[in-house]
Amino acid sequence: MVTIGLIGWWLRANPAVLETAKDTLLITTVDGGFSKVLLNQNSDGVEATIDMSNQFNISPEGMTELRLFSGYGDKVWAVSHEKYYQYINDEFIETDIMGLAERLPAADFSSMGIDSNNNLWANSATQVFIKNELNQWQVIDASAYIQNGIYDIEFLPEQIKLAGNGVILSYLTQQPVNPSPPNGQMLITAAQLNPHQGEAFIDIPINMTDSFNFGSGDGSITIYFSFTDIKNATETKYQYRLKGHNNSWSPYSHNTQASFLELPAGAYEFEVRALDTNGQTHTSQPLPFTVEPVWYFTTWAKFLWVLLSLLVLFLGMKLFLKWREKIHEEQKIALKATINEKTHALKLANQALQDLAHKDSLTGLSNRLFLDKYINDLIKKSVGQVAVIMMDMDHFKQYNDTFGHLAGDQLLAK
Repeated sequence: MVTIGLIGWWLRANPAVLETAKDTLLITTVDGGFSKVLLNQNSDGVEATIDMSNQFNISPEGMTELRLFSGYGDKVWAVSHEKYYQYINDEFIETDIMGLAERLPAADFSSMGIDSNNNLWANSATQVFIKNELNQWQVIDASAYIQNGIYDIEFLPEQIKLAGNGVILSYLTQQPVNPSPPNGQMLITAAQLNPHQGEAFIDIPINMTDSFNFGSGDGSITIYFSFTDIKNATETKYQYRLKGHNNSWSPYSHNTQASFLELPAGAYEFEVRALDTNGQTHTSQPLPFTVEPVWYFTTWAKFLWVLLSLLVLFLGMKLFLKWREKIHEEQKIALKATINEKTHALKLANQALQDLAHKDSLTGLSNRLFLDKYINDLIKKSVGQVAVIMMDMDHFKQYNDTFGHLAGDQLLAK
């Protein structure tokens, strides 16, 4: 039996836990486990733990991140990064949760619950989806206000509070009757080029259709804008983007100007839009301008750089080949000298070897091998007469026996 204290630790370590009945818990773990825990009648211990991890409809990766939520009545929903599921008869069955999958992909899902009016709700990082009385998914889009995700949602009688990073939004479920509509137009009011050397700024035409051109080293650019709803000026928020540099919209703020420093060469379009008090957006006409490169990055300069690079490469290759040819010639001369030296040494070695092969080591006289060669040479020269003298030393064995073989060798040498 496992105590309730151990179950409490298990619940804290594994937040994907759901109580489906007074004595039944469903628990998923980060290693892909899924278990049904049955408590005893006193709820002070575990009666049984049933491993139900073998879910054929869910991949092992999906099981490691499966989260459980309560639905209407006794319904149990589960969500992975891939799909939505409903828990029926100890098995997860794929479902779209009444059309939620079409509005909110499972990969963007954050949380789910039941509000005070018994309406099912779910949310992503910046949107809340509520199943209303007409069985439709009502969408609350907070992407213009919350940039880093919704941290908490609280449902009150006439409003829904959304908490983000340093932001708390109140969404009024009962809209005021006949609100005063904003009356204004989003305009770019001025644009200036600010030189680096402290010179007077240059006005940039804001109503021209052609692009305004200036050099990349001429200075920074500042653009001013405003929404002409003077009555609600303090409530209006703005965001802008610079196409060609960063196509993403900036966060909403009350700033009415934007500055850009050290822009690289290229063509740009500045756009700004206002968010009025009714949540409607108003976008200005784009302001085009072009930052021209410095002279050494222009087209003709690049052509000259390429031409000069090719010339330097050609001269470098020519000098390299000449140097390689010189090195090769020096190597040939050195190799020839080495071959001549080795050849001479080999000739002397062959001569010494011939002498060793044709002479008797004791007496220094020519041996039988030399005699055979000498006779063959005489035959090849067609010598007609040859005289041969043979010498024999009588009783030489007695001399060796009397005085020893060393004395005999000395006598032969003499």
